[in-house]
Amino acid sequence: MSENKSKPSQRFHSLNAEQVEVLHQVLSEVVPIHGRGNFPTLELRPRDIIIAVRARLQKQGITVRDVRLNGSTASHVLVRDNGTSYKDLDIIFGVEMFETAILG
Repeated sequence: MSENKSKPSQRFHSLNAEQVEVLHQVLSEVVPIHGRGNFPTLELRPRDIIIAVRARLQKQGITVRDVRLNGSTASHVLVRDNGTSYKDLDIIFGVEMFETAILG
């Protein structure tokens, strides 16, 4: 059991210059968001969605700790030449949640 404690965590990685470029490309591409029923298809850049959601959370008084990319898109950014592609974009907003006490 002590062997696991001595190994560094591989959960998070620092990106190299090539990976940063791939991340920039992924977040800057215009992607269609297909509406259902009578709702039209929207074309947005993921970076604009991230900026809008973060601003909306902060406006509501919710502190955003970090924004993370997860799943196949994260794998695509980390290892570009392994033949992986991505079909969706999993964005995780790490937030600080505080309970407010109602004083009566």
